[in-house]
Amino acid sequence: MRYGWTNGLIVSALIIGCGPKAASPVARPATTRSIQNNAATDDAVDDPVIATIGSTEIKRSQLVAPVMQAHGYSVLMYVVQREMAADACRQQGIAVSPADIEQERKWTLETMFPEVTTNEEREKVLDQYLQQPKTSDQMGTATEFDMVVETNAYLRKLVEPKRAGAIGEAELKSEFERTYGAQVRVRHIMVSNTQEALQARRRLDNGEDFAAVARAMSRNPNTKVDGGELPPFASQDVRLPANFRSVAFSLKPGEISDPVEAEGAFHIIKLEERIDPKAIKYDDVKDSLRQSIQDRWMVEAVKDLRTRLAAQARVTLKIEDPVLRKEFENRQVGRDQLIRDREKIREVMRKQREIQAAQSATAPSTGTSPNGPIVRPSP
Repeated sequence: MRYGWTNGLIVSALIIGCGPKAASPVARPATTRSIQNNAATDDAVDDPVIATIGSTEIKRSQLVAPVMQAHGYSVLMYVVQREMAADACRQQGIAVSPADIEQERKWTLETMFPEVTTNEEREKVLDQYLQQPKTSDQMGTATEFDMVVETNAYLRKLVEPKRAGAIGEAELKSEFERTYGAQVRVRHIMVSNTQEALQARRRLDNGEDFAAVARAMSRNPNTKVDGGELPPFASQDVRLPANFRSVAFSLKPGEISDPVEAEGAFHIIKLEERIDPKAIKYDDVKDSLRQSIQDRWMVEAVKDLRTRLAAQARVTLKIEDPVLRKEFENRQVGRDQLIRDREKIREVMRKQREIQAAQSATAPSTGTSPNGPIVRPSP
């Protein structure tokens, strides 16, 4: 099983921006025929035929325009972040070599697929992963993956000097508990909006099996086939979002959470079991713990810097293309809608709990749902 918590968007980056920008027209006297001839020539240069089928010509604009509309903004933001990171490195005199980028790729694959033991096998699994259907928040093409890796190589170089001071004994012991201490095994249902979240909750409230609902409704392609089951994880496992982990560890076995927002999606979590700490001696793993702390700090620092660059880009970026500018506006509307969705879910869940509490106070107990009680996550 795989986590599937990979940053990135489903894009088709190979042909984005491959055409030249149309030249501005120059005012000059001309006859109607000369204007038509010049327009035809300009069209041929700016919108060349890229394929034919029988006698039908297919022009570049027929391919570029819909892809730009669907994926152009996502690719643009990746390019912008990469250029901003590269520029920051240049300003600080930091060099990033091809070997640095290749090492970043290796680290990224190890993080994405920790259960795979060799680089060759990880590359094969990556190919399979990129071919799977995904949500809009997951990596989707080899080109995009390469862009993310290159950007992360620049970001890593920028944050490396900021890790100051030795890792102390208290931090190492905390990491020991985090790594070899208690874990949980959960199932989750990942959905993309308020309506799907409420629909999934209604099905669970009506007694449907959690795994069956996950297979039917979850949008995580890696876990839905297993009924939403995730591999066991610790409370500080950075492969999963912090609020997801927090809610999972707040549950009792059999309990189900309200929808939890994490990385652009909503999750309903069911705790299957708590796993006791492993019988590992602290001194035997002390060195590996130190490396784990360093790796996790690096992941979090790179992610934080990427987020700050994205926020800066949204403020300072001037988008000339009308299609991309419209997509930017739509994204801002979507961000506002996500906030409203979270508030709506909280309000609906609050009202449902009030109704359930009133019913429980006036009606005799009729047993429990096969899914166990529904509980509210910690705020």
